[in-house]
Amino acid sequence: MKGLTTSLGRCVRPGSMALVLLFSQQAFATGTAAGVTIANQAQVDYDVGGNAQELILSDPNGNSTPGLASGALATTFLVDNRVDFTLVEFGVAGATLVNPGQRAAVTTFELTNTGNSTQDYNLAVVNLVSGVVNGNTDTAEMSNLRVFADTDGTGTWTSDDKIFVDELVEDASILVFVVVDASISLVDADVGNIEVTATTHDAGGATTLGDLTTDDAASADSTTTVEVVFADDGAGSIGDGFEVAADGYLVSSATLEITKVATLISDPFNGTTNQKAIPGAVIEYVVTVANTGGEAATNVVITDVLTDITLLSDFFGSAEVEIDNAGAVSTCTEEADGDVCTLAGGTLTVGVPGPGGLDVAAGTSMTITFRVTIN
Repeated sequence: MKGLTTSLGRCVRPGSMALVLLFSQQAFATGTAAGVTIANQAQVDYDVGGNAQELILSDPNGNSTPGLASGALATTFLVDNRVDFTLVEFGVAGATLVNPGQRAAVTTFELTNTGNSTQDYNLAVVNLVSGVVNGNTDTAEMSNLRVFADTDGTGTWTSDDKIFVDELVEDASILVFVVVDASISLVDADVGNIEVTATTHDAGGATTLGDLTTDDAASADSTTTVEVVFADDGAGSIGDGFEVAADGYLVSSATLEITKVATLISDPFNGTTNQKAIPGAVIEYVVTVANTGGEAATNVVITDVLTDITLLSDFFGSAEVEIDNAGAVSTCTEEADGDVCTLAGGTLTVGVPGPGGLDVAAGTSMTITFRVTIN
Protein backbone atom coordinates (compact mmCIF):
# COMPACT_ATOMS: atom_id res chain seq x y z
CA MET A 1 0.00 0.00 0.00
CA LYS A 2 1.32 3.46 -0.89
CA GLY A 3 2.41 5.98 1.75
CA LEU A 4 -0.05 8.72 2.70
CA THR A 5 1.04 12.32 3.42
CA THR A 6 -1.40 14.80 5.02
CA SER A 7 -0.84 18.56 4.71
CA LEU A 8 -1.86 20.75 7.66
CA GLY A 9 -2.77 24.45 7.52
CA ARG A 10 -0.88 27.03 9.63
CA CYS A 11 -2.05 27.12 13.24
CA VAL A 12 -2.16 30.55 14.93
CA ARG A 13 -2.22 28.98 18.38
CA PRO A 14 -0.71 25.46 18.26
CA GLY A 15 -1.64 24.87 21.88
CA SER A 16 -5.32 25.25 21.10
CA MET A 17 -5.34 23.23 17.89
CA ALA A 18 -7.58 20.15 17.73
CA LEU A 19 -6.59 17.92 14.82
CA VAL A 20 -8.96 15.21 13.52
CA LEU A 21 -7.93 12.89 10.71
CA LEU A 22 -10.96 11.53 8.89
CA PHE A 23 -9.99 8.28 7.16
CA SER A 24 -12.35 6.28 4.95
CA GLN A 25 -13.40 2.87 6.27
CA GLN A 26 -11.18 1.12 3.70
CA ALA A 27 -7.96 2.94 4.43
CA PHE A 28 -5.14 0.52 5.28
CA ALA A 29 -7.61 -2.37 5.50
CA THR A 30 -5.84 -5.68 5.12
CA GLY A 31 -6.81 -7.32 1.85
CA THR A 32 -8.25 -4.22 0.20
CA ALA A 33 -8.79 -5.04 -3.47
CA ALA A 34 -6.37 -3.74 -6.06
CA GLY A 35 -7.70 -0.72 -7.94
CA VAL A 36 -9.80 0.55 -5.05
CA THR A 37 -9.50 4.34 -4.61
CA ILE A 38 -8.76 5.30 -1.02
CA ALA A 39 -9.80 8.87 -0.28
CA ASN A 40 -9.43 10.77 3.00
CA GLN A 41 -9.24 14.33 4.23
CA ALA A 42 -7.74 15.99 7.27
CA GLN A 43 -9.53 18.73 9.20
CA VAL A 44 -8.04 21.37 11.44
CA ASP A 45 -9.97 23.23 14.16
CA TYR A 46 -8.41 26.15 16.06
CA ASP A 47 -9.04 29.25 18.16
CA VAL A 48 -7.86 32.82 17.68
CA GLY A 49 -7.92 35.16 20.67
CA GLY A 50 -10.04 32.66 22.51
CA ASN A 51 -12.58 32.58 19.72
CA ALA A 52 -13.28 29.34 17.83
CA GLN A 53 -12.56 29.63 14.14
CA GLU A 54 -14.14 27.86 11.20
CA LEU A 55 -12.55 24.53 10.36
CA ILE A 56 -10.22 24.12 7.40
CA LEU A 57 -10.18 20.97 5.25
CA SER A 58 -7.05 19.60 3.68
CA ASP A 59 -6.27 19.55 -0.04
CA PRO A 60 -3.39 17.73 -1.80
CA ASN A 61 -2.16 21.12 -3.02
CA GLY A 62 -2.94 22.95 0.23
CA ASN A 63 -6.08 24.81 1.33
CA SER A 64 -6.58 27.85 3.56
CA THR A 65 -10.22 28.59 2.81
CA PRO A 66 -12.33 27.83 5.90
CA GLY A 67 -15.58 25.91 5.86
CA LEU A 68 -17.00 22.67 4.59
CA ALA A 69 -17.86 24.33 1.29
CA SER A 70 -14.35 25.45 0.59
CA GLY A 71 -14.02 23.09 -2.36
CA ALA A 72 -10.97 21.43 -0.85
CA LEU A 73 -10.24 18.01 -2.33
CA ALA A 74 -9.64 14.72 -0.51
CA THR A 75 -6.26 13.05 -0.81
CA THR A 76 -6.65 9.92 -2.96
CA PHE A 77 -4.57 7.02 -4.18
CA LEU A 78 -5.15 3.63 -5.79
CA VAL A 79 -4.48 0.36 -3.96
CA ASP A 80 -1.80 -1.60 -5.80
CA ASN A 81 -1.92 -5.29 -6.76
CA ARG A 82 -0.27 -7.49 -4.15
CA VAL A 83 0.36 -10.76 -6.04
CA ASP A 84 0.41 -13.63 -3.57
CA PHE A 85 -0.71 -17.24 -3.84
CA THR A 86 0.03 -20.76 -2.65
CA LEU A 87 0.25 -24.12 -4.39
CA VAL A 88 0.19 -27.20 -2.16
CA GLU A 89 -0.61 -30.89 -2.33
CA PHE A 90 -4.29 -31.57 -1.70
CA GLY A 91 -5.91 -34.52 0.05
CA VAL A 92 -3.94 -37.53 1.21
CA ALA A 93 -0.29 -36.65 1.76
CA GLY A 94 2.40 -38.66 0.05
CA ALA A 95 2.81 -40.40 -3.27
CA THR A 96 -0.13 -41.47 -5.41
CA LEU A 97 -0.32 -45.23 -5.95
CA VAL A 98 -0.29 -46.33 -9.57
CA ASN A 99 -0.21 -49.72 -11.30
CA PRO A 100 1.97 -50.62 -14.30
CA GLY A 101 0.03 -49.90 -17.47
CA GLN A 102 -2.44 -47.60 -15.71
CA ARG A 103 -3.74 -44.64 -17.69
CA ALA A 104 -4.79 -41.22 -16.37
CA ALA A 105 -3.49 -41.49 -12.80
CA VAL A 106 -4.35 -38.24 -11.00
CA THR A 107 -2.49 -36.31 -8.30
CA THR A 108 -4.27 -33.26 -6.88
CA PHE A 109 -2.94 -29.89 -5.72
CA GLU A 110 -4.70 -26.77 -4.47
CA LEU A 111 -3.95 -23.23 -5.67
CA THR A 112 -5.18 -20.36 -3.46
CA ASN A 113 -5.13 -16.70 -4.45
CA THR A 114 -4.03 -14.91 -1.27
CA GLY A 115 -3.45 -11.63 -3.10
CA ASN A 116 -5.87 -8.74 -3.54
CA SER A 117 -6.77 -9.01 -7.21
CA THR A 118 -8.34 -11.49 -9.61
CA GLN A 119 -5.59 -13.39 -11.44
CA ASP A 120 -5.05 -16.03 -14.09
CA TYR A 121 -2.36 -18.70 -13.62
CA ASN A 122 -0.60 -20.69 -16.29
CA LEU A 123 0.13 -24.33 -15.36
CA ALA A 124 2.98 -26.67 -16.34
CA VAL A 125 4.21 -30.07 -15.17
CA VAL A 126 7.48 -31.97 -15.65
CA ASN A 127 9.10 -35.19 -14.50
CA LEU A 128 11.78 -34.84 -11.84
CA VAL A 129 14.61 -37.05 -13.00
CA SER A 130 16.25 -37.26 -9.57
CA GLY A 131 15.84 -36.24 -5.97
CA VAL A 132 13.56 -37.06 -3.05
CA VAL A 133 9.93 -35.92 -2.66
CA ASN A 134 7.96 -36.75 0.48
CA GLY A 135 10.62 -39.29 1.41
CA ASN A 136 10.48 -41.12 -1.94
CA THR A 137 13.57 -41.20 -4.16
CA ASP A 138 12.88 -40.84 -7.87
CA THR A 139 13.68 -44.03 -9.81
CA ALA A 140 11.39 -43.92 -12.85
CA GLU A 141 9.51 -41.55 -15.13
CA MET A 142 5.82 -41.17 -15.84
CA SER A 143 4.58 -40.57 -19.38
CA ASN A 144 1.97 -38.38 -21.09
CA LEU A 145 2.09 -35.72 -18.35
CA ARG A 146 -0.82 -33.24 -18.38
CA VAL A 147 -2.09 -30.59 -15.96
CA PHE A 148 -5.58 -29.12 -15.60
CA ALA A 149 -7.50 -26.71 -13.38
CA ASP A 150 -10.81 -27.85 -11.90
CA THR A 151 -12.71 -25.44 -14.13
CA ASP A 152 -16.10 -27.07 -13.69
CA GLY A 153 -15.73 -27.35 -9.90
CA THR A 154 -16.54 -31.05 -9.77
CA GLY A 155 -13.54 -31.92 -7.59
CA THR A 156 -12.45 -34.56 -10.09
CA TRP A 157 -10.63 -34.37 -13.40
CA THR A 158 -12.94 -34.22 -16.41
CA SER A 159 -12.54 -33.40 -20.08
CA ASP A 160 -14.16 -29.99 -19.45
CA ASP A 161 -11.27 -28.73 -17.32
CA LYS A 162 -8.95 -26.05 -18.71
CA ILE A 163 -5.18 -26.22 -18.83
CA PHE A 164 -4.87 -22.92 -16.94
CA VAL A 165 -6.54 -21.25 -13.96
CA ASP A 166 -9.04 -18.70 -15.22
CA GLU A 167 -10.16 -15.59 -13.31
CA LEU A 168 -9.43 -16.73 -9.75
CA VAL A 169 -10.72 -14.03 -7.40
CA GLU A 170 -8.92 -13.05 -4.22
CA ASP A 171 -9.22 -15.49 -1.30
CA ALA A 172 -10.55 -18.23 -3.63
CA SER A 173 -9.03 -21.68 -4.18
CA ILE A 174 -9.11 -24.12 -7.06
CA LEU A 175 -7.93 -27.70 -7.47
CA VAL A 176 -5.16 -28.51 -9.94
CA PHE A 177 -4.92 -32.02 -11.40
CA VAL A 178 -1.73 -33.63 -12.69
CA VAL A 179 -2.61 -36.56 -14.95
CA VAL A 180 -0.05 -39.15 -16.06
CA ASP A 181 0.22 -42.60 -17.61
CA ALA A 182 2.34 -45.37 -16.10
CA SER A 183 4.38 -47.58 -18.40
CA ILE A 184 3.70 -51.31 -18.39
CA SER A 185 7.45 -51.79 -17.82
CA LEU A 186 7.37 -50.24 -14.33
CA VAL A 187 7.83 -52.56 -11.38
CA ASP A 188 6.69 -52.60 -7.78
CA ALA A 189 8.14 -49.78 -5.62
CA ASP A 190 9.27 -47.67 -8.61
CA VAL A 191 8.81 -43.95 -7.93
CA GLY A 192 8.15 -41.25 -10.49
CA ASN A 193 8.29 -37.76 -8.96
CA ILE A 194 6.71 -34.79 -10.73
CA GLU A 195 6.74 -31.03 -10.29
CA VAL A 196 3.89 -28.66 -11.15
CA THR A 197 4.39 -24.91 -11.65
CA ALA A 198 1.81 -22.11 -11.53
CA THR A 199 2.83 -18.76 -13.00
CA THR A 200 0.88 -15.54 -12.40
CA HIS A 201 -0.90 -13.96 -15.37
CA ASP A 202 -3.18 -10.93 -15.59
CA ALA A 203 -6.90 -11.58 -15.52
CA GLY A 204 -7.58 -12.01 -19.24
CA GLY A 205 -11.34 -12.24 -19.22
CA ALA A 206 -13.43 -15.39 -19.11
CA THR A 207 -11.96 -18.40 -21.00
CA THR A 208 -8.79 -16.47 -21.96
CA LEU A 209 -5.36 -16.66 -20.34
CA GLY A 210 -4.19 -13.10 -19.69
CA ASP A 211 -0.75 -11.67 -20.29
CA LEU A 212 2.15 -12.66 -18.07
CA THR A 213 2.06 -10.47 -14.95
CA THR A 214 5.15 -8.32 -14.44
CA ASP A 215 6.46 -6.84 -11.19
CA ASP A 216 6.66 -3.05 -10.83
CA ALA A 217 9.06 -3.13 -7.88
CA ALA A 218 11.64 -1.13 -9.82
CA SER A 219 9.14 1.49 -11.02
CA ALA A 220 8.65 4.90 -9.41
CA ASP A 221 5.66 5.10 -7.10
CA SER A 222 2.40 6.34 -8.62
CA THR A 223 -0.86 7.19 -6.91
CA THR A 224 -2.88 7.15 -10.12
CA THR A 225 -2.08 3.72 -11.56
CA VAL A 226 -2.33 0.20 -10.13
CA GLU A 227 1.17 -1.22 -9.79
CA VAL A 228 2.14 -4.86 -9.18
CA VAL A 229 4.16 -6.19 -6.27
CA PHE A 230 5.15 -9.85 -6.18
CA ALA A 231 4.69 -10.93 -2.56
CA ASP A 232 4.58 -14.70 -3.07
CA ASP A 233 7.15 -16.94 -1.43
CA GLY A 234 8.16 -18.08 -4.87
CA ALA A 235 10.04 -21.11 -6.12
CA GLY A 236 13.47 -19.64 -5.62
CA SER A 237 13.04 -16.41 -3.66
CA ILE A 238 10.35 -14.17 -2.25
CA GLY A 239 8.49 -12.34 -4.96
CA ASP A 240 9.00 -14.09 -8.29
CA GLY A 241 5.40 -14.60 -9.40
CA PHE A 242 5.40 -18.37 -9.60
CA GLU A 243 4.99 -21.30 -7.26
CA VAL A 244 6.03 -24.93 -7.55
CA ALA A 245 4.84 -28.04 -5.77
CA ALA A 246 6.06 -31.60 -6.08
CA ASP A 247 4.66 -35.05 -5.48
CA GLY A 248 5.27 -38.53 -6.76
CA TYR A 249 3.69 -41.66 -8.12
CA LEU A 250 4.54 -44.86 -6.26
CA VAL A 251 4.19 -47.98 -8.35
CA SER A 252 2.29 -50.76 -6.63
CA SER A 253 2.33 -54.03 -8.49
CA ALA A 254 2.42 -57.77 -8.14
CA THR A 255 5.92 -59.22 -8.22
CA LEU A 256 5.72 -62.88 -9.13
CA GLU A 257 8.37 -65.55 -8.83
CA ILE A 258 7.61 -68.97 -10.24
CA THR A 259 9.48 -72.10 -9.16
CA LYS A 260 9.08 -75.65 -10.38
CA VAL A 261 10.53 -78.60 -8.44
CA ALA A 262 10.54 -82.25 -9.58
CA THR A 263 10.67 -85.13 -7.09
CA LEU A 264 11.20 -88.76 -8.22
CA ILE A 265 8.57 -90.87 -6.43
CA SER A 266 9.03 -94.40 -7.78
CA ASP A 267 9.97 -96.55 -10.74
CA PRO A 268 8.52 -99.89 -11.98
CA PHE A 269 11.49 -101.97 -10.80
CA ASN A 270 12.76 -100.37 -7.60
CA GLY A 271 9.54 -98.99 -6.24
CA THR A 272 10.24 -96.18 -3.81
CA THR A 273 13.73 -97.39 -2.81
CA ASN A 274 16.69 -96.18 -4.83
CA GLN A 275 14.21 -95.27 -7.57
CA LYS A 276 15.49 -94.15 -10.97
CA ALA A 277 14.07 -91.83 -13.63
CA ILE A 278 13.37 -94.55 -16.17
CA PRO A 279 10.32 -94.96 -18.44
CA GLY A 280 7.34 -95.75 -16.27
CA ALA A 281 8.76 -93.87 -13.26
CA VAL A 282 6.47 -91.45 -11.38
CA ILE A 283 7.56 -87.81 -10.97
CA GLU A 284 5.81 -85.27 -8.72
CA TYR A 285 5.92 -81.65 -9.83
CA VAL A 286 5.28 -78.73 -7.48
CA VAL A 287 4.92 -75.34 -9.16
CA THR A 288 5.04 -72.38 -6.73
CA VAL A 289 3.93 -68.86 -7.64
CA ALA A 290 4.99 -66.36 -4.96
CA ASN A 291 3.82 -62.74 -4.95
CA THR A 292 6.25 -60.46 -3.12
CA GLY A 293 4.73 -57.25 -4.53
CA GLY A 294 2.27 -54.80 -3.09
CA GLU A 295 -0.72 -55.73 -5.27
CA ALA A 296 -2.64 -58.92 -5.91
CA ALA A 297 -1.94 -60.77 -9.14
CA THR A 298 -5.30 -61.53 -10.70
CA ASN A 299 -6.36 -63.96 -13.42
CA VAL A 300 -3.20 -66.00 -12.89
CA VAL A 301 -2.82 -68.74 -15.53
CA ILE A 302 -0.04 -71.35 -15.48
CA THR A 303 0.65 -73.47 -18.54
CA ASP A 304 3.02 -76.44 -18.64
CA VAL A 305 3.86 -78.37 -21.80
CA LEU A 306 4.20 -82.05 -20.84
CA THR A 307 6.79 -83.44 -23.24
CA ASP A 308 7.69 -87.16 -23.07
CA ILE A 309 5.62 -87.47 -19.89
CA THR A 310 1.96 -88.28 -19.21
CA LEU A 311 -0.26 -86.72 -16.53
CA LEU A 312 -1.09 -89.29 -13.84
CA SER A 313 -4.86 -89.64 -13.63
CA ASP A 314 -6.94 -89.48 -10.45
CA PHE A 315 -4.04 -89.16 -8.03
CA PHE A 316 -6.03 -86.73 -5.89
CA GLY A 317 -9.18 -88.85 -5.67
CA SER A 318 -10.94 -88.19 -8.95
CA ALA A 319 -8.73 -85.20 -9.77
CA GLU A 320 -5.28 -84.76 -11.23
CA VAL A 321 -4.17 -81.39 -9.84
CA GLU A 322 -4.11 -79.95 -6.33
CA ILE A 323 -4.04 -76.19 -5.79
CA ASP A 324 -3.01 -74.67 -2.45
CA ASN A 325 -3.66 -70.92 -2.63
CA ALA A 326 -2.42 -69.38 0.63
CA GLY A 327 -3.85 -72.31 2.58
CA ALA A 328 -7.07 -72.69 0.60
CA VAL A 329 -6.76 -76.17 -0.94
CA SER A 330 -8.78 -77.36 -3.93
CA THR A 331 -8.45 -79.88 -6.75
CA CYS A 332 -9.33 -79.90 -10.42
CA THR A 333 -9.46 -82.35 -13.30
CA GLU A 334 -7.82 -82.55 -16.67
CA GLU A 335 -11.16 -82.53 -18.48
CA ALA A 336 -12.75 -79.35 -19.80
CA ASP A 337 -15.54 -79.56 -17.26
CA GLY A 338 -15.79 -75.97 -16.01
CA ASP A 339 -13.10 -76.02 -13.33
CA VAL A 340 -9.80 -74.12 -13.66
CA CYS A 341 -7.77 -77.00 -15.15
CA THR A 342 -7.59 -78.50 -18.63
CA LEU A 343 -5.22 -80.78 -20.51
CA ALA A 344 -5.22 -80.28 -24.26
CA GLY A 345 -2.59 -81.26 -26.84
CA GLY A 346 -0.11 -82.18 -24.12
CA THR A 347 -0.38 -78.78 -22.41
CA LEU A 348 -1.67 -78.57 -18.85
CA THR A 349 -3.39 -75.27 -18.08
CA VAL A 350 -4.23 -74.21 -14.53
CA GLY A 351 -6.29 -71.04 -14.20
CA VAL A 352 -8.84 -69.29 -16.40
CA PRO A 353 -9.14 -65.57 -17.18
CA GLY A 354 -12.07 -63.62 -15.75
CA PRO A 355 -14.47 -64.39 -12.91
CA GLY A 356 -13.58 -67.57 -11.10
CA GLY A 357 -9.95 -67.31 -12.08
CA LEU A 358 -7.00 -67.64 -9.75
CA ASP A 359 -5.68 -64.66 -7.78
CA VAL A 360 -2.50 -64.54 -5.74
CA ALA A 361 -2.75 -61.92 -3.02
CA ALA A 362 0.18 -59.65 -2.14
CA GLY A 363 2.60 -61.39 0.20
CA THR A 364 1.22 -64.87 -0.43
CA SER A 365 2.02 -67.87 -2.61
CA MET A 366 0.15 -70.57 -4.48
CA THR A 367 1.37 -74.11 -5.15
CA ILE A 368 0.18 -76.47 -7.88
CA THR A 369 0.95 -80.14 -7.45
CA PHE A 370 0.52 -82.93 -9.99
CA ARG A 371 2.22 -86.22 -10.92
CA VAL A 372 3.34 -87.63 -14.25
CA THR A 373 4.86 -90.82 -15.59
CA ILE A 374 7.87 -90.91 -17.89
CA ASN A 375 6.90 -92.17 -21.37
